[in-house]
Amino acid sequence: MAAFLKLSSLLLFLTLLFLANICRGNKVKNIMDSKLDKIKQRLSGQMKGEEVDEIVAKLAKLRGIGKQKFAKKNGGGELKKLSLTTLTAKTNVTDAAVEKSDDENVGMKSVLFQGDMMLSSKQLNKLIAIAEKENEENVTDDTFAVRSKRQAMGDESGVTLFNKKLPIYYKFDETFSDETKRDLFRRAAADWTDHSCLNLVELLEGQTGKQQIIVQSVGDHPSGLKCFSYWGYTPGGTLLNLYDGCELYETYAHEIGHALGFYHTFARWDRDDYVHVKLTGNEEDDYQFKMETPESNNNFGLPYDLESIMHYPSDPVTGDMTAIDTRRKYIIGSENLITFTDYNMLNKLYKCEASCSAGGETCQNGGFRNPKSCDVCICPRGFTGNDCSEEATHEYTDIQCGGSLTATSASKTKLYTLNPNYAEKHIEAATCNWHIHAPSCKQIKVQFTTFTGPTINSFPCSDFGLEFRGEQIEIAGFRICKSNQISTSQSPKTFTAE
Repeated sequence: MAAFLKLSSLLLFLTLLFLANICRGNKVKNIMDSKLDKIKQRLSGQMKGEEVDEIVAKLAKLRGIGKQKFAKKNGGGELKKLSLTTLTAKTNVTDAAVEKSDDENVGMKSVLFQGDMMLSSKQLNKLIAIAEKENEENVTDDTFAVRSKRQAMGDESGVTLFNKKLPIYYKFDETFSDETKRDLFRRAAADWTDHSCLNLVELLEGQTGKQQIIVQSVGDHPSGLKCFSYWGYTPGGTLLNLYDGCELYETYAHEIGHALGFYHTFARWDRDDYVHVKLTGNEEDDYQFKMETPESNNNFGLPYDLESIMHYPSDPVTGDMTAIDTRRKYIIGSENLITFTDYNMLNKLYKCEASCSAGGETCQNGGFRNPKSCDVCICPRGFTGNDCSEEATHEYTDIQCGGSLTATSASKTKLYTLNPNYAEKHIEAATCNWHIHAPSCKQIKVQFTTFTGPTINSFPCSDFGLEFRGEQIEIAGFRICKSNQISTSQSPKTFTAE
């Protein structure tokens, strides 16, 4: 009898808990339906309501495949533990907290990939097929390493590129009317144009263009619409939505990058060699960090660029992404300009080298020929000249700084002054370059001794700092911008002269 009563009590408890979760589930569903209705209204000019529903369903399927892969990798145990923890946390929060959380997170998360990419149904079909194949084959990191040697072509990803032989017109929607924001967008579009074979041209009133990027500014809190872009060429116009809070040069350049066919850098198939991503076990959040496979992601042999305009920054609070090389932890997503590697990647993606005839200028120090002017090379930071053989001492400043230093057997001490206020008034940071020389094969030791002045408490060091480049001059090195970075583990720095 006692056992029966105990069992009845347990059943009653489970029934009440189940009913409580049904009520909460209905509340979440109602919020989601309401937000999706508003999203459909906002996107009505670009897609039908049933198309939005189809995208939501396919993204949910993609998340589900990711969840299965996570369970396989961890034997199911860790996934169950995380799911139980999540369920327990949700059943203890108040309705007000649930409504606030769902209002912020339900909606655009269900229609966007990796936070700011609107994929077509065709593109999602490609990603789902690749993910299912990967799950069936139980692909390992070792398999990836073998496949990477053949640099699989990126057309497996489903992205459609623009026709590089035709102008790519960008058209400002009436909702994107602020002239200051328009000028900022023009600047970002011009930078992509000046460093590639593409021509991004503003479409003026009365003009027509076969290839278009439509720039709008639509959004509000209930629908969650903010900054996002369609991925690659879209018939009828590739939409970029740049709402309040997106009005930064780097955001505009980033979204244009998606429109031209770029993925996020942290989605590279080889990401785990350079960045550690802290997963939560929550499929809704974790699938945003989904890595591509060698079949769907061709990096053209270019190095992983932590500073890329296409790389999200690390959250200083959650530490969701950290650099494997701890010396580079302050540069993740820190660049506020399009990087040299970004330009190089775009040129390879669109095969811009075909614009220049064989022969011509041979670029030094990792540079590549400018398809807009084949006798001139596009150079990595720190180098200049037609063939990138000259040392650049300073950039974006009229102040004479930088130069050439010679390392000797006896140590030398140098004092340099930075102006942290410069970044508040300019898009680009004033840069001073010092090139350190030593006899061939000799090691160069650099010791950072003191740092005084204002300190940036959050990271990355996006406003100012001292950066060392050695092994790979075409990508960012490691950066010091705070006094507490000076330690025996991080200083001195040693390089080998070529």
